[in-house]
Amino acid sequence: MTKLLNAAVCALLCACGGATDPTADETSALGGGHDATLSQQQSMALADSLFDFDPTLDTTQTAAANAQAIATHAMTQVGCATATVSGSTATVTAAAPGCTTLNGVTFSGTVSAAVSKSGTTLTVALTFTNVVLGSSTVTGTMTLVTSDGTTFQVTYALTRNGKSVSGSLTAVGATGQITTSGTVVNGSTSATFTSVVWKKGDCYPSSGTVAVTQGKVTTTYTFSASTPSTGTVSTGRGRTAQLPAYGSCPAGAADAGP
Repeated sequence: MTKLLNAAVCALLCACGGATDPTADETSALGGGHDATLSQQQSMALADSLFDFDPTLDTTQTAAANAQAIATHAMTQVGCATATVSGSTATVTAAAPGCTTLNGVTFSGTVSAAVSKSGTTLTVALTFTNVVLGSSTVTGTMTLVTSDGTTFQVTYALTRNGKSVSGSLTAVGATGQITTSGTVVNGSTSATFTSVVWKKGDCYPSSGTVAVTQGKVTTTYTFSASTPSTGTVSTGRGRTAQLPAYGSCPAGAADAGP
């Protein structure tokens, strides 16, 4: 999950290559898009570490049983953190300078997951307290609602490094992959994910688009089957963009971050 959304962030940061360079308006939009999507990337990756999107949660079980499942799963993904359960709330804490989860996100601080149930619908309300994701300070809430443990309606109201980020999306887990669609808004900038598919283990998504709009300027990045191995996306203007490398993807450069 980290790689999927990290790749999208990279796309929002880079429109190099092709016939012409980005305009000043495009460059501004890309910067705003980065701010809008980085909190989404990091928080969704952390949520996926707490409960797998394909799936960990069981809508036939009680809220308390699902809270225990979250704590148990988190310990398999974040071995250097601690997890406790009180009633229907699981709390995961990582000491500074932080833990790196199996899906690649580094965090410290405390994330509580309060589970509630109505009929066959589970709601998981995540609260971030003194959390550092990567090198960003993140506070606020993120709420995930599911009726099957696989498809989640996600809303969030976060503050990242003092800036407010809000949005909503749908995340769908399947064997070996996650598909996301939705929009985040940061000031006057919006970033919209449309059917972005990441196959776990790939460097980048293999299909879908990310569109960044600021004012009258919209830049759309399209992933293809070759993107995971090449790091190349189409900009939709007859140009291509080379995504910055991160970690070992694709050439072992330093992780792209804030």
